[in-house]
Amino acid sequence: MRKVILVTSVIYPDENSTLEHGSKRSAFLPSERLIQTVGTFHSLTLQQPDAQVLFCDASIPDFAEFFRQFFPQFGFLHLHQVNAPLAHLVRSCDNKTVGECHMLLSLWKVFRKEISEADFVLKATGRYLYENLTDKYFTPDNLNRYLFQAETPGTVS
Repeated sequence: MRKVILVTSVIYPDENSTLEHGSKRSAFLPSERLIQTVGTFHSLTLQQPDAQVLFCDASIPDFAEFFRQFFPQFGFLHLHQVNAPLAHLVRSCDNKTVGECHMLLSLWKVFRKEISEADFVLKATGRYLYENLTDKYFTPDNLNRYLFQAETPGTVS
């Protein structure tokens, strides 16, 4: 079964913009967010080595060359390079969900063929480590279904 994993992130958010509730955009420094994203990529490739990973980052700095050293098989979209005004909106919008939707739509526009040809499309966030992402979910019976992994108390998912 062909799988595509979509990962979105803003490794270097606009520190001068706040969210709609007045809180900071991130509790983590950009260097920490970069390390967390590497961890995400590593955890995904360990569990789904045959999946195609497509990554969109809306930061001003382009981290694609850094990531390509370790994950040359990934597809990268540096949103700021493709559409700087949209990337600025993603980094500064007071609602993170709006930014997330713009990044997913941008991935669709660039990687439409790859996404359309997949049997399964997963959405992952760029600062989490994933566990138990085994092939038991990716079966013919689960085609055309939304799959949600229930969190088991005491585990990290």
